[in-house]
Amino acid sequence: MILTLKQRPDFFPSVLKLASNSFGYDSLHKIEIDFYPLFQEENWEHCFILLDETENLVAHLGLKIRQMIVGDKIFPIALLGGIAVDEQQRGHGHFRTLFSEIIKRFEQQVTFFILWSDKDALYEKFDFFQVGEVFEAIPREQGKTKYPSSTLEVLSLSQLEAQYHSAYETRYACIKRDKEDWLSLQKITSAELLHGKDEYAIRGKGMDLQNIIYEWHNNDWLKTCALDGKTKIWFPTSPDKDFKILRKLFLGLVKIGNTELFQNFFHAIFKRQLNLVIQATSCKIKEHGQKDYSMQAILEMTFSNSSPNKWPIYVSGLDSI
Repeated sequence: MILTLKQRPDFFPSVLKLASNSFGYDSLHKIEIDFYPLFQEENWEHCFILLDETENLVAHLGLKIRQMIVGDKIFPIALLGGIAVDEQQRGHGHFRTLFSEIIKRFEQQVTFFILWSDKDALYEKFDFFQVGEVFEAIPREQGKTKYPSSTLEVLSLSQLEAQYHSAYETRYACIKRDKEDWLSLQKITSAELLHGKDEYAIRGKGMDLQNIIYEWHNNDWLKTCALDGKTKIWFPTSPDKDFKILRKLFLGLVKIGNTELFQNFFHAIFKRQLNLVIQATSCKIKEHGQKDYSMQAILEMTFSNSSPNKWPIYVSGLDSI
């Protein structure tokens, strides 16, 4: 039986315990804080639970609908997270049952699904593929200025909205944030805000993003920051010579949702220069003649930031679930 936390709020403590145990959370971290937008009560209608015949919690899958802005276009997307199966119930097909059903329910409503996991072989069975790139780097020379740090609540919503808009929404295909989104994100008190007069950077969130700066307002300002030796910075595109690249990561695991929405998204990402046609078993780009592309190849092309003739895509660690 698949229900939601909105239908059965009494299972909320059990869901948090299941997810925390599955992700190896320790007593110093709280999953309901690190992923507040996913687990907040307002999103319980999209927190799905699988119960057995005696109403024991078997599995949980959370989904958060967000909007991705691409220039003057906006597309609905689905972020997946908090995916967990009770340790004693694994190996019986429960994950497939829950995961397949939720994908089926939402695939016509969203442009694509994205999740974050190191189990890429598992998710590839459901047509999720590793795409995109994130460059992890450190400054070649440390800055000298130590800026104050706090939680996100110290800055006004208007400041945060304006700075994020100028740094990301005008330069990248990224997740759009409105006032309600910012109010929710401000509840992630495990994220550390570094702030100057008109600049900001966000470092850390939960267990996976410790000592990582994954969002900031200005590259030149970032170079002035006095960072400890443990801090690394995630760049959507290859950074300039003042930073040393340590490794290249992938952005996420992505699956195409509604084909018409994704075709329009592809058209927008490539600045209206390419037109995609998704067929039953393959894809074609009108401008490339009769050449066939696999779904995986199209996703890799769409999310790669190496081409100068498209919008680069980035999802900040603050939004990831």
